[in-house]
Amino acid sequence: AGPCRLRPMIDSDVARRAYERELFRAARDTIRTLERDLGLSARAAAEIYAATAALVPGGLARHTRRRPQNARAAFEVVKKFGRPADVDMPELGIAGRLQKTKLSPRLGGLLGESGPRAAQWLAERTGADVETVGRAIAATAPVALGALERALEPNDLSDWIATLPDVALTRPGELLEANAHPSRVYRRVRRLGQPFWIRLLGIEG
Repeated sequence: AGPCRLRPMIDSDVARRAYERELFRAARDTIRTLERDLGLSARAAAEIYAATAALVPGGLARHTRRRPQNARAAFEVVKKFGRPADVDMPELGIAGRLQKTKLSPRLGGLLGESGPRAAQWLAERTGADVETVGRAIAATAPVALGALERALEPNDLSDWIATLPDVALTRPGELLEANAHPSRVYRRVRRLGQPFWIRLLGIEG
């Protein structure tokens, strides 16, 4: 028999919505900073922020599955690299990171080759330069990690991450098609860069 579980596992929808609330809190200033500092359109900036917010949990899920003996593997990454303060003032952290000459969408080993793959996909979707997209992913990832840290207690974070798929790391287009939690995060957050009337009508693009 497996180990006795003394606490209930957090509901996946509850966890996702808690994460989204923190992402939404940071969204306006994140999008504006990417527009200002990288010359992106609001739509492109929102797409990149949303994709990063969706891919980071997938990267954490893969990281966790590669370390089955460490139940806190995801939380350790979040704690080390997340920037919870950026959720309230993302423009400061993002602008500071964009001053660095070396910014990689690989995010160390968290996304690995999936980072450049996602950057290429987003560049094709938005018309932005792939290098610019890669820098935007690297600059906004700590915001997403900080949002996770603020949204969920360590055990709840680890439990939720362990349930998530990581298919979008190899096929970013799955974010548009699948109904898994990372895809829902992507579709909900990206709408913040769309005109109000499109959001009102619920048009996907």
